[in-house]
Amino acid sequence: MKIKSQQEIATPYNCRKTPTRIVVYIATMVAISIVLKLLSNTLSQTLPSFLKISLAYLGWYIAAAILGPWAGGAVAVISDLIGQWLIPTGGAPNLLLMAGNGLNAIIFGLTFKYVKFNKLPPYADMLIRAVLGAIFSAIICTLGVNTFGLWYFYYPNTNYWAFTVSRLTQLTSVAANIILFAATIPVLSNMGLLPPLKRKSAGEENDVEKDIRTENDANNHSDKDAQGK
Repeated sequence: MKIKSQQEIATPYNCRKTPTRIVVYIATMVAISIVLKLLSNTLSQTLPSFLKISLAYLGWYIAAAILGPWAGGAVAVISDLIGQWLIPTGGAPNLLLMAGNGLNAIIFGLTFKYVKFNKLPPYADMLIRAVLGAIFSAIICTLGVNTFGLWYFYYPNTNYWAFTVSRLTQLTSVAANIILFAATIPVLSNMGLLPPLKRKSAGEENDVEKDIRTENDANNHSDKDAQGK
């Protein structure tokens, strides 16, 4: 019987990324992102225009953080497409906006995955990575790709730079979503979806490693029993 390693545990962070499990996680995050988008639209109807905040980023950030940049990008694109069907704005889906939203999650995910601050406490490390990822994706996508897509298809007679300046209010949404993401880090960590917030001391096992050792011991005993027969 095969002995399981830590890479085969059943959460995204602990790397048991079977195709079926990844599809389930993507579908779950797509559903969460759509609910957040619908909630955003409902709240926006009761708020002044300068206070309108999209919560869709939160779902994309979480997906990119726990599933990786490419799965996070898939969540962003799929949820954006389904969201446009559920909340039609007229006309065909804007492919440039969909690409920008997907790239938004990919940039966030790449930053969160590869930029490390190992000397900091785990929570501070993840928070700074998230903030940097949000800043990079906001500059490149929210103020770049998405702004150009909106201007080119819907406001071509408007001065591009003036339109870009008017889009700076979107940074409020980015900031709000990062604050919410920061609040979810402990929850996601406790669920095993993000790294633990407490670094173990030398020789100390965390709960995941204890489960692995227990299961491996059981597998070894089963193999010995089978050989004895």
